[in-house]
Formats: sequence, C-alpha cells, structure tokens
Amino acid sequence: MKKRQIMALVMGMSLLLGGCQTGGNTEEATSGQNTEESQETEAEETGENAEDETLTVWVWDPAFSIYTIEEAAKIFQKDHPGFKLNVVETSEQDIKTKIATMSAAGNLKDLPDIFCLQDTSFQNMVQNYTEVFQDLTDSPIDFSQFLDFKVEASVYDGKNYGIPFDTGTCIYAVRTDYLEAGGHTLEDITDVTWDEFIEVGKDVVEATGHPMLTQVSTEPQLPGIMMQSAGQSVFQEDGSVKIADNELLIQCIDIYNELVDTGVMQILNSNDELVTGLTQGTIGGTLSGCWILASVQLADDQSGNWAVTNIPSLPGVEGATNYSNLGGSSWAISSNCKNPELAEEFFAATFGGSVELYETVFPSTGLIAPYIPAAESGIYDTEQEFFGGQKVYQDIADYAQLVPTVPYGQYTAEFNTALGVALTNIASGADVRQELQIAQETVDFAMEGEGNGDA
Repeated sequence: MKKRQIMALVMGMSLLLGGCQTGGNTEEATSGQNTEESQETEAEETGENAEDETLTVWVWDPAFSIYTIEEAAKIFQKDHPGFKLNVVETSEQDIKTKIATMSAAGNLKDLPDIFCLQDTSFQNMVQNYTEVFQDLTDSPIDFSQFLDFKVEASVYDGKNYGIPFDTGTCIYAVRTDYLEAGGHTLEDITDVTWDEFIEVGKDVVEATGHPMLTQVSTEPQLPGIMMQSAGQSVFQEDGSVKIADNELLIQCIDIYNELVDTGVMQILNSNDELVTGLTQGTIGGTLSGCWILASVQLADDQSGNWAVTNIPSLPGVEGATNYSNLGGSSWAISSNCKNPELAEEFFAATFGGSVELYETVFPSTGLIAPYIPAAESGIYDTEQEFFGGQKVYQDIADYAQLVPTVPYGQYTAEFNTALGVALTNIASGADVRQELQIAQETVDFAMEGEGNGDA
C-alpha cells in the first residue's frame, strides 16, 4: 500500500492493498519490539493474568491496517483493561507462505491468533488450508451488519471464516477540466452505459489528446469489474469457472477492445505508468477501486480539477448496475488461537460493533468500511477541496451499499493473468472464443492442483 499525505493517503492504503495490498517484511517486527512501539497498550493492573488476554496478529502496512487494529485494541481495552495486542508486521505473501509451510508440516503451533488476507486470496486459502481457519459462523460477530458482497468474500462452503475489513468500491475519477474541454460535464458520465461513456470519451480525447481510462496489460481487471457490476462472475456458485463461451465476458471484451480502438483507453505496462500519467496530467481519468484516490491526489496543482462518479453499466444486460468492487481485505482467527472466544469478542465489539473505531481512523486513512452503521453515521459527510468540494467519501460509501454480491472464486489472480494473455493475443488478431478456451484450460489446470499446498 502506498503511504501518502492525509487525504491523499485515503483509500490508497487499501490496495496497493489490490486490488491490492502490499506490505512490510515478515521479520521486521517481533513481539519484544512491539511492546515499545505502538502495537501494545499496557494493561492496567487488574489482578488478571495478562498473558491470557494477549492476542498476536500478522498484518502489513503500519499506516493503514496496523494503525486501524491498534486503534481497535484501544477501544476494546476500555472494557477489557488487561487486553493486549501483539502486532507482527508481515506481508500477505509471507503470511500465505508461512501458512502453506506449517500446513504441509502438519504443525500449526506457530500460527498467530489473528491474521489478515486480501479478499482475492481468502477463499483460495480457506479451501486449501481449512484446518488453519476458525469457523466464525456461530460466533458473536453479527455479519448482517456488514455489506453482503464483503461477507461473501470470506465465506467458504457456506461458513463464515473472515471478518470484513476494508472495501475497494469502484469509482470513476475524472479531470473535470478535460471533460469541459470536450464539451461535457460530470453529469454526462454519471449513471450511464458503456456505450454512452465511450461517446463522451471520444469527444474528450479529440479535444485534449488524453485517454479517459487505462489498463495494465498483464492483469487487466476491467472485464471482471464489468461482470460484477451486472451481478455475474466467471466463478460459479458450485466452485467451477466459466470462461470459454461466456457470453457476458465476450461482451465485456468487445467493450474493452472498443475502448482501446477509439483511444478512450490506453494500455500500460505497469501501475507506475498510471501514477506518472495522473500526476503529469497525461491521463484524464481512472476507473478502479476507491483506493486509487491516493494516487489521484498526489498532484497538488490539480486540486479542484477532479471529481468522482459511479462506473458505467453494461448496456442491454438484465440486472446491470453502475457499481462494482476491486480489492479489500478481511481478518481471520486462526485455529491455533489460544483464546478464540476473546478474539471473537474483540472483533464483535470493534470492527463489527464500533462506529467510534471508524470515526477515529478515517481522517488519516480514508478507510471506507463495510460496517453498515459506519456509513450511516455521517463520518464520511465532509467536503473535499481537492474534488471541488464534493463529498466523495460519502458518495463512495453510498456506492458500496449497491455493489452486487458475486462469487469471488479461489483463482482470481490466475484468471486475470490468463485473461491478460488472451486480450493481448486478441488485439493481435486472434479469435476471441479460441483465446478464452485457452484461458479456461489454464485456470482449470490451476484448479486441478487445489489441495497441493500451493498458496
């Protein structure tokens, strides 16, 4: 995740969490180190055995995830003064590697009490390492208080294994001065279809010479975003994947290619190119998870020239909406947790029960929570100067409640990679259906290896 200044920090803390989090080194923090920094708050003398109320957590990003769970611990300590949180800064990749290694060895004794995973990884990890996760279905955590699509991300075989943390609600951020140069306003791209968006985009490109969208060639995420906006996914309820002969996916690819052919969308080699284009003003807009706003706000000289709206919908598709999601993460309680009842109570009282928590962390993180009471509390109802006074975070919180719930599947990364290859070949003249059949076989091959211990 990228660390940025106060509101530039905002959602960015949650992707680069990916869609999208990245994190620190596993061995950078130890339990001894954490005591002196801010991971633990000393318990008052209560006569209780403090060790019995200490929980260890593996998570990454001090400015976002670590800060948030530390603040949750402070709130919990008001009623549980002996409670301590021992945070070990650990990247998600290291978390997955450690889980795979311990599971293969049949020894889970070194697992922490709590750990964090990206939503795109969660179901894959539960499927392959079910024995590592505590079943939370009958816990005191009230999952009805979270957005449905976020709860679904950590459900496997009908059981709850995760506590929703942050969202990656999709937004379209746009340079309003570029829109005006093309003869349009924000209203012209709000609540529109992709066909309508492309027509506006062509006018803007003609007037400014700048694309309105970008995609990274190796892992294009737009088709998946489009499909979820219509309440569908290549991942099916029964756990299978449908890529070949998927008519909705083919429609999304057709739109994707039209965006490229008209110059409305530019294909990039990396996310770094996107950030450079945004800061230098050579890109007129971006469609992504809300965490992208951290990068949008890096250029102070562009303050007042940006606005945020919802995303285009798929034309002619029943159930199509202007809302989707990309990225986000969830917490898990491990099967090795020495006090699972305490861990469950901690999450029920904080991430699943405290508006105060979200009010505390929002100013410095921009966290848009999947906890419904937080969105209803008014904490996001503040005008943002960078966006011309728009209350963008309240808008995003409203969008989040309209995101369709779809199966996330266990092989999102494999699908995106296979689709990237297919789209590159299609752009060079290859047959769409043939390329999707190859992508289907690629993902099927990965799925056949499930249970082999690969994270």
